[in-house]
Amino acid sequence: MPTLKTILLVGADPTVLQLLQTAANGVQLQIETAPNNAMCLELVNEQPFDLVVTDIQTSGMDDLELLRRLRWRWPEIKVIVLAPQSTAEDVIELLREHAFGYFSQPLDASTFVHMVTQALQVKNWQDGIEILSARPEWIALRVRCRRMTAERLLQFMRELRMDLPTDARENIGSAFREMLMNALEHGAGFDPHKSVEICAVRTPRLILY
Repeated sequence: MPTLKTILLVGADPTVLQLLQTAANGVQLQIETAPNNAMCLELVNEQPFDLVVTDIQTSGMDDLELLRRLRWRWPEIKVIVLAPQSTAEDVIELLREHAFGYFSQPLDASTFVHMVTQALQVKNWQDGIEILSARPEWIALRVRCRRMTAERLLQFMRELRMDLPTDARENIGSAFREMLMNALEHGAGFDPHKSVEICAVRTPRLILY
């Protein structure tokens, strides 16, 4: 019998709800909704959830405060943050507070569904991404050599580049993905006991990994 997985969605965006329903992928899935962050905290205090997905209309700072309070109550809880727009400061703080994932508008449906599916399955994920140093123009990370950790990091790094033109964002993303996967797969053999260190530097005319 499939294990019951539980998701709490803040807000009632019909598109997000439909995407969550498609992410079941053979598991028995129960989705509950909370109208706002305050009710979300009340429901989480009553029962644990495998995954919390924030309201797509709330700001990154609102979701950051919610994330902190959720993880204070349930340190292992997975939270995927949805926000109307992305800022470098939000990306850094959500990484620092161990958000499982982060998506701004427009929502990439296939990547979001895949991340939800993985969030319902993966264990021992919390030490996957560690911030060593971070400012909007400079970020240094230590990353555990696991495929799911790489996929989570790639999504966070996409959000760091949302102010770039689409073509440039996609080209830089493809190059960074190739570098990252080479390091984790060919350099470390996806050995979860190993880590790689990553630095990303941005100036007005340069992005360097």
